[in-house]
Amino acid sequence: MRAAAAVVLLLCGCNCSKPAAPFVRQHADGEAGLPCLFWPSRALTYAVDPAGSARTPADTERAAVDSAFASWSSAAAGCSDLTFSMDAGSRNLVVWRERSCTGLVPPGDPCLTEGDCDVIYGCWDDPEDTLAITTVTYSRSLGTLFDADIKLNGAGWLYTTVDAPPCPMGSPGTTCVATDVQNTVTHEIGHLLGFAHADGKGSTMAAFAPQGDLTKRVIDDGTKEGLCTIYPRGAPSPSCTSQ
Repeated sequence: MRAAAAVVLLLCGCNCSKPAAPFVRQHADGEAGLPCLFWPSRALTYAVDPAGSARTPADTERAAVDSAFASWSSAAAGCSDLTFSMDAGSRNLVVWRERSCTGLVPPGDPCLTEGDCDVIYGCWDDPEDTLAITTVTYSRSLGTLFDADIKLNGAGWLYTTVDAPPCPMGSPGTTCVATDVQNTVTHEIGHLLGFAHADGKGSTMAAFAPQGDLTKRVIDDGTKEGLCTIYPRGAPSPSCTSQ
């Protein structure tokens, strides 16, 4: 039986003080008694929607997505045989939604009940305060992942690719760090790989990202440990029922 689940990253202005928490694996249906999610293949591909982002200057968002996957490749080096490569035909898609479905989708459209307005109209159909959402398809009985899509909320947030300075609160712009592409996608790739949210300001998998945040660009030690545990070099992914 195949099932689908979605995990989100939220914008938050909090100054969290918790230390980085150990990694947390995502269970099928979010239930601790069901298998943890993992990819049976160690050679993963991804594609960036050709439309990219119309709000991020030039094509810099594509390079930022590549850098996000490169961060995970660096984390895997030495302990895991997991690899990532860009393939235009991949089912694992990174896409921007830069129009809100609200006011765009006609009343009574079947997609409103079927839940696929975002695909049909290319619009954002999730909560406005959500920065991004990763939807994964998996086997409920085995935990094996089949495909994953990362959607970024370009309708509600301005995505940038510069390194500094942070944008003034409430004044996002393309020449300062507003909502960073690499920061956000690096986090979402964690969900694509089977990680759930972890507590702690220092964790790549922390659930919140304040404006100007770049800390998630680099995989923290706890998440690296999780990557090596879930995808050990030359060995199968371990099962889990309680982690």
